[in-house]
Amino acid sequence: MISGDGKSYYWLRIMARIFVLPQDRSVRLIVYRQNIDAEKSRESLLSAQARLDPLTGLYNKTVTENLIGEALTSGAAGDCRYAFFILDVDNFKLVNDDFGHAVGDMVLREFSAELKRQFREKDIVGRIGGDEFAAFLLAPDRDWVEKKARALSSALRKSFRSDAGDFSISASIGIALAPEDGTDFAALYKNADAALYQTKKRGDRKSTRLNS
Repeated sequence: MISGDGKSYYWLRIMARIFVLPQDRSVRLIVYRQNIDAEKSRESLLSAQARLDPLTGLYNKTVTENLIGEALTSGAAGDCRYAFFILDVDNFKLVNDDFGHAVGDMVLREFSAELKRQFREKDIVGRIGGDEFAAFLLAPDRDWVEKKARALSSALRKSFRSDAGDFSISASIGIALAPEDGTDFAALYKNADAALYQTKKRGDRKSTRLNS
């Protein structure tokens, strides 16, 4: 229902009962209106929470996979090219071991916040594992993807200060392109993960899986 200012609205539940007066057989209607705005707000919050990773606020693994699948299906007809990024925090286990899980969680939150800042609202960014993240977006060409990977690598290099000491993190990145490297989530993930492995093996922090 539209509120008095004509700009906002609130939810109403309307219940009606029709009955016939025995005296004159006339039909009457009783209407009961209940403001359920708070109830709807709780439902919206629960729905959003079911889609998001509780620690980072990014899409969770299931939603990330589903959204990417939907984008690939809808984009196939338009001959679209996409970039699929897998990113993880280098030596994250050492952060947990040396500084504790509370610091590790803080690192993941900061990493996620920076990762989200590097993409647009319409891009798909999610947490798909402990310290593993995915991003999926339209890509104009391969040169643009390589440039984006370099920018991400730079932006995700962070320094932290904790009670237990100072430390730095960096990210490794593996990339696959659609449709060249696959037209579904599983194929893109497999190729991007292979590129990520090569990234870590070479120590160059980024690698793009490209067909020759």
